[in-house]
Amino acid sequence: MTDSITFKFTLTEEDFVRASRAHSMSQRRWWIIWAIFFGVWILPLASVALDSAQSGGMLYRILPFLTGVASVALMFVLSWSWQPRRLARGSPFLGVEMEGSASAAGLQTNSSMGLQQAAWRDYERVLETAEHFLLYPAKNRYAPLPKRAFANRESLERFRELIRANVPGAVLQN
Repeated sequence: MTDSITFKFTLTEEDFVRASRAHSMSQRRWWIIWAIFFGVWILPLASVALDSAQSGGMLYRILPFLTGVASVALMFVLSWSWQPRRLARGSPFLGVEMEGSASAAGLQTNSSMGLQQAAWRDYERVLETAEHFLLYPAKNRYAPLPKRAFANRESLERFRELIRANVPGAVLQN
């Protein structure tokens, strides 16, 4: 067993999208925004639409509710589908082959964009998803590392152990 764990990968648009969604779901802010939006728009509109005491035609009573539902659906589609893909297509890391290694000292990644080195103390947290590790050097900045980058399951487990030992804010699946 060697000291370092090697990995090799090329980030795809789908990697960016899935990592972006995982990041969004892990943020309290995302949930608070949706809760506020639901409370400010949907509940009042539903109460207007369902209030039998109001006069007027059924269409005029239901129209504000339907408009609210349509706006929520549109915002969800834009924030969940379109925005992560747009950001991915603008990333200089898209399609770049990267090789790297992880050791007790930290991570080292080499690509056509240069050599990057980071000690474990430079990461404030790590979030593990079904397909990626999201490495956070700052609160809302993260670097996705696909699990497929590791040669085998043993390397993946060793990487997970390195994270457990060196990043106190890590949220791992196993």
